[in-house]
This record gives sequence, structure tokens and C-alpha cells, in this order.
Amino acid sequence: MDTSIEVIKQQAESQIQTYEAESDIVVDDPISLEMATEIITKGQSYIKSIDALFAEPAKKAHEAHKAITELRESLKSPIMLKINALKSKCSLYLTAIENKRKEEQAKAEAERLRLEEEEKARLRAEAEKLEAEGKTEEAEEKLIEAETVVIPPEIVKAEVPKTLKTEFGSVTGKADIVFSISNMSEFLNAICAKDLLEFIEVKESKVKQYLKVNKIKEFPGLKISEFIQPNFRSKGVA
Repeated sequence: MDTSIEVIKQQAESQIQTYEAESDIVVDDPISLEMATEIITKGQSYIKSIDALFAEPAKKAHEAHKAITELRESLKSPIMLKINALKSKCSLYLTAIENKRKEEQAKAEAERLRLEEEEKARLRAEAEKLEAEGKTEEAEEKLIEAETVVIPPEIVKAEVPKTLKTEFGSVTGKADIVFSISNMSEFLNAICAKDLLEFIEVKESKVKQYLKVNKIKEFPGLKISEFIQPNFRSKGVA
């Protein structure tokens, strides 16, 4: 048997042309249903025939692809293991220095606020003293000055630059998050309350199986309708 792709293609195309010419009918009575059944099962036999024609070259191509893929992955594997291990170490280091920077930034901000309050308190005390001395206008000026005290924030820099460049490339630290669901009911309730249904992927096959096994006709939030699915069986390869 000639298993060249071009010969297989020509054999399949001849079947397709014959089939397409007879498959365009309307099904609206028992006779047309019988005709449609004949056409469908004949088409299924053509599909089996095409599968049979492609079986041997597909098998050879699959075996070749499998062998090449296995070789490629075996060569990449030791390198990827080292890369992933080093990526984890880099992530741990970058996370640690960012946490340290945040802590130092928080301390600097707390100190800034303390100094602001200290300066405001000093100015208010001066205002009270001026008020006691009868210097009302000067006292008011000190109070206004106290309310507008702003000490510029100190920006704590990280130990490494945002982007570190090397001969072969670069690395940029990018903030990310991880999460785990601690309470599924609370999580689903929050999703519904916030209208975030795009977070949920409904497995239609699982839902259908549950409804069919339990013979459920009505279910909250679902519109269930029944239809007849014809099951055609072809006698064999055309």
C-alpha cells in the first residue's frame, strides 16, 4: 500500500467530493430521516477510512516526534533544573531585601511623623506664650505655621537596582502574590456578592453528569431543557 501523503490525500478527496454531493438534504419526515441516517453512517465510514489511510504515516510521525521531543527535553532538563533552583534563590533574596526595605521605610515614616508632631507642638507652645503676652496676631501666625508643618519623606532605596544587567541579559524584580483558598464557601459568596463570576470555570460535563444521574429537572440558577441526541453507528470502513 502506498502510504505517501499525496496519494492518501487524493484517495480521501475523492471520497469527500462524492459525499458532499449527496449530503445536502432537509430532514422533515421518516423517509428523509432514513436518507439522513444512511448519509451520516456512510460519512462515518468515510471518516474511518481516512483514519485508516493516515494510521501508518501518523504512527511513524508520532514515533519520530516522540523520539525528538524526548531527546530535546533530556538535553534541556539539567539546565532547567539549575535555572529553576537559582530562580527560587533569587526570588527569596529579592523578597527578603524588599521586606527589609519596607521595614526601614516604615521606620523612616514613623520618625518623620514624630518629628512633624514635635515641631507642631513646639509651634503651638510658642503660640500659647505669644497669646499670653497679648501678641494675638503673632500667635495666630504660629498656629497657622503649626498646621502647615510638613517634613519631606525619606525614601529608602533597595540594596540592588530595580534592573540588574549582565553580559547575557538582565533581571528585574517584579512584585507578585500567591494565594490559597482557606474557606471555599466564603470565597464563593464573596465572588457572587462582588459579581466576579469570571473567576469561576463551570465544568459542564460534571454538571450534566450530576443532573442526569440524579434525574434533576430543576436547579437554582439553571435553565434545563431536554433534547433527543441521535446515536448513529456505521457498519464499517467504506
